[in-house]
Amino acid sequence: MSNEPVIRRISESFVPVALNLYKIREVKDAAGEFFRAVYKQTPNRYQGLWIVSAEGKVLASHQQMNDYRDWSKNVLADLDRGLRAFGPVKPRKAKHTEPLPNRGLGLRKDGGVTLAVANKFVPPRGPAADLRRDEISATTLDSIPLTASEWAQLSPPKTAPGSHWTVAEATSRNFFPLLNVGERYFRHAKEVTAVELAGKVERVDGGIAYLSYHGDITGIHAGTQSEGKAGNECRSKAKLIAGTAAYDTKALKMLSLTLVFEGLHNGFRPYDEPAGKFGAVVEWRLTAK
Repeated sequence: MSNEPVIRRISESFVPVALNLYKIREVKDAAGEFFRAVYKQTPNRYQGLWIVSAEGKVLASHQQMNDYRDWSKNVLADLDRGLRAFGPVKPRKAKHTEPLPNRGLGLRKDGGVTLAVANKFVPPRGPAADLRRDEISATTLDSIPLTASEWAQLSPPKTAPGSHWTVAEATSRNFFPLLNVGERYFRHAKEVTAVELAGKVERVDGGIAYLSYHGDITGIHAGTQSEGKAGNECRSKAKLIAGTAAYDTKALKMLSLTLVFEGLHNGFRPYDEPAGKFGAVVEWRLTAK
């Protein structure tokens, strides 16, 4: 039986909201109070999906995954259960919006950029052709916002082939989101314990300077009581194995940037050994084409 009718009813009726559990359950405002009231209504009060009325009543929830093969079906069933508990609704007449218009694309109004980050654990068996679905981890998506002055540091001060430069440590620390794999534990630049990012002008052709980058980044996140990890810590380190960019030497502006990292992540004890291998990509381009 096709899930299309269920998906259509859900998409027409629900307003989806994604929340960071570590933050929302601690904030002292109306949103935090609303969430905590919802949180208390579920027996398993941790991460998951909640279907909630505007009055704050939990209509259904989904907080367990036993098997990847049935997960999508079970999620849709719980969402549909919440929709039926709410009762008849008129389809929303929502207009298409882009909540992150500058993620990995173009300049913000302030002249800064938002670099797009994607990373993923590498299966222990490597990229085998017969990988099971439960061996393939989810992709972690994030962003790296840089101010106009920070963004300028990734451009070459001189465009002569062979020119080298180093990005300031304070700016390089902003790349901490690429250390997150699976969950967003690293949330502050101060969690970076060591970092280096440097560039080189490889060649200039037709007014375009082609750049390369090298570097690495290491971080330690001290677990918090909110996470249930007080006194524990996780670690990540990543090495830049390929970095390239195109820079317009006449307009003095970056056209594109791609950074590829390979890394190791040590989770919280007792899941700290062996370290899990991961790959991360940071991307940006000036225009969509």
